[in-house]
Amino acid sequence: MPVDPLSWHPEILVETAQPGPMLRAVLENGPEQTSQLAETQLRPLSLRVHLPAGVGPCFKIIEASYPKHKAPVCLPPAAEDDVCPTLAPPQNHTAATPALWLAFGPVRHTESTRDWNTYLRDVAVQVAHHVSYHMGMGASGLLLYTDPVSRHYLRKHTAIVTLLAAGVLRYNYDQALFASHALLGLSACGANLMLVITDLDEYLYSPRPGMRWPQPLACMAAGHAPTAGHGAVGPVGSGASISGGSGANSGGTTARGDFIGLHSLRRYNVFALKVGPVNEAALWVQQPPPLPPQLARGLHQPSLQHPLAQYDVRSSRSLNIEHCKAAVVPAAHVVGFFVHEGVPLHGSTRLTDRSCLVILHVANFFGGRFDPPTGGAAVPFRHWLFTNASGAVPGAGMPAEWEPERRQRRRRMK
Repeated sequence: MPVDPLSWHPEILVETAQPGPMLRAVLENGPEQTSQLAETQLRPLSLRVHLPAGVGPCFKIIEASYPKHKAPVCLPPAAEDDVCPTLAPPQNHTAATPALWLAFGPVRHTESTRDWNTYLRDVAVQVAHHVSYHMGMGASGLLLYTDPVSRHYLRKHTAIVTLLAAGVLRYNYDQALFASHALLGLSACGANLMLVITDLDEYLYSPRPGMRWPQPLACMAAGHAPTAGHGAVGPVGSGASISGGSGANSGGTTARGDFIGLHSLRRYNVFALKVGPVNEAALWVQQPPPLPPQLARGLHQPSLQHPLAQYDVRSSRSLNIEHCKAAVVPAAHVVGFFVHEGVPLHGSTRLTDRSCLVILHVANFFGGRFDPPTGGAAVPFRHWLFTNASGAVPGAGMPAEWEPERRQRRRRMK
């Protein structure tokens, strides 16, 4: 490139069929937003153009800084776009009870190998475990970014065929910046849809027995935890464009009426002591029992043979706050997103209290990388979803170690 990457700045223009000057794109993640993020050199740029009424569906995008490339673009009529009502049917989901989808990028092999069939057969099993579990926790499904070769081999697995037919597993094409693609693609949806940017070795978990999505959302908005960490911001923008809700008291809105566009979720490492670190990865490629043809969100009970049922200890402390994962309302127009965080242009960022919703990180999912914690660094763990046939613990309350942090602080002060 003849331009220093550190000083290069794109100049995006839009040429329409209407007479007059070309439209100029505005950079959305400017200094105000980037100052709230770490490692800003890794952040994708977000540019926005407001198209005037009657401009038509076709135009040309020009990169005017160098070397003035023109790319023709035609948008399909909005009436033909059924992505939002398909993922979050408005008759079933509001801002208080949003559809929850998870998304992660292509699952790539850690080594160069030509044994695609064996590797992707294992990935298919891992994906089936992931979707089956999260359906039991109340999620609507998984958006999996993958390439045509991977799709070809994944479709050979009966569980993947069942998930695709049920509409709870949906493919998107391989994208280097899959998170930005997903957030942008769903940004036109209302606040009745939320997206968790996650990985194959991460599992949503509510410490409150029997609490499935969307029940944790009210707890997340209650304000147990103070806003903290990178990306923790106050309100940005008016939030007036957020729609699809049921009023100011929706689950994504605090008692003060502040809309939360991004919830940061703590991650806790979990381990299967009886299995051992080097053998944990084998749990996740064991064939799952046949899935029922109809998977009902929140009513599907994952098999007691699910690998997570074998996990019996977790770390007492979460991973660093900078390594949280995000549950995002795409309608909040989140920019500068990279792996763990971004900045919502509408609403604020909230660090979710551990008593509401966390992520269980299977530290040895891909091999024996970590030794289990010992002593005070370890806490016994058993997932309530696998304790009996209904997935609930009769009469059980939330374990004390998961209590809201403010409550624990008050106890220590006494």
